[in-house]
Amino acid sequence: MPRKFQMSWDATNKVWYTRYGKGKDARKKYHGSAKSKYRDDAAYAAALKNYHDWKKKTELKTKREVRKEHMTMDSRGMHPEGTIAGLIDRYYRWQQGRVESKSIKRGRLYGVRRALMLFRNWVGSEAYEPDGVRYKLAHGRNPHLHNFHIYLTRLISEEKLKVATASIYWHDVKDMCMYADEKGWMPELPRSVRRLRFKSQVRELEIFYYTPEQIHRLFDNFKPRKNSLPMPVMMALALNTGYTQTDIQDLKYSHIEFYKGWAVAIKKRRSKTKQLMRHKLWKATAYLLMAYLSEHPKHNDDTIFLKPDGTPYVQTRFRERRTGENIMAMGIYQADTIGKSFKRLASRALAKDDVPAQFKLLRKSGSTAISQISTHDTIISEALYLGHRTPSVSRQHYTKIELPVLDDVLDKLEKHFNLDKYIPKPRRHYPTPPPELYED
Repeated sequence: MPRKFQMSWDATNKVWYTRYGKGKDARKKYHGSAKSKYRDDAAYAAALKNYHDWKKKTELKTKREVRKEHMTMDSRGMHPEGTIAGLIDRYYRWQQGRVESKSIKRGRLYGVRRALMLFRNWVGSEAYEPDGVRYKLAHGRNPHLHNFHIYLTRLISEEKLKVATASIYWHDVKDMCMYADEKGWMPELPRSVRRLRFKSQVRELEIFYYTPEQIHRLFDNFKPRKNSLPMPVMMALALNTGYTQTDIQDLKYSHIEFYKGWAVAIKKRRSKTKQLMRHKLWKATAYLLMAYLSEHPKHNDDTIFLKPDGTPYVQTRFRERRTGENIMAMGIYQADTIGKSFKRLASRALAKDDVPAQFKLLRKSGSTAISQISTHDTIISEALYLGHRTPSVSRQHYTKIELPVLDDVLDKLEKHFNLDKYIPKPRRHYPTPPPELYED
């Protein structure tokens, strides 16, 4: 049986051909050539018939047909047992069972899925023999794992992947192969492969942040439109409290502390660290927040920032599988409307500046300003502002952190950024603060 090279259709000459060789030595062997060189349905049908007759006579199979034989799924949506795709399906099904039995968390399952998808895509892109060997598990040898480690190392050198992330991916794929070894689907991994590691790379990290002048340009370039996001109040909250998009999306009426009907502070747990923090609101932040609350009625679920249709601006969505339970069709992503809107705003306002357009840089700007203007312990001040856990045992168990420290830091930040000129103009339906709050 001849080698199974791929067939190609020459639309101009109406002929099927096979390409042999590469570069200057490449040559074409034509099969089932037609009489006409122009687009003609009869000529196309004749060439197609001649090609099928020749294919049946030589028992030739194209790459697509070979792959289809090895990648056909069963009624459960799983690939054959003797393929890498089949191993991934069964290992992922086993990990799903561990989540249901609460042996691992669901977030860990998402990390395993990303590693398996990267491995599957890499295997599918590798140039093995064109007879379907690339889609089978290699019994008696392990060519994939060592080459996959080389592939991850190359991604690290090209700065497309961090060392920590590559190590997690490598660990997950090794666990899958050890699982296959226990089931008898693959031989035991050689010790040389199990001991492979990644060298840590020491490089200087460039920290970006916005200066007060750049932040003022962000506020000046905001143009409210119908159903547009309340970006000024969101930016003020991010600077004032060090919140991310998710923290702002999770903000509820019950988190706000009121004094005589006026917002004076926000007390809530960070979405990531679960640290309970209380931030005193600046004058500009309080005015912007109260103006927003007066224009938007309270929702049933107590959430402050919602779209007109009642859905959150930041939410996690799933791409549903279409057929069976095939891992290839599953996906998860985060719909971040706040980040996208801020990126459009920053692209206009900071077009001439060499700084990324990212909403999270607002909290980094506040943290950087603390290190420049704070007279207290910088590490403790930044931990209080950002809602991070205390960075050392001595500070956690032997240093008493007073709440007025954060209030003093926020007062200095308020003077540093100076957002008072963006206080909205008073309107009839806007509430007014108690006179004793902002006595100058």
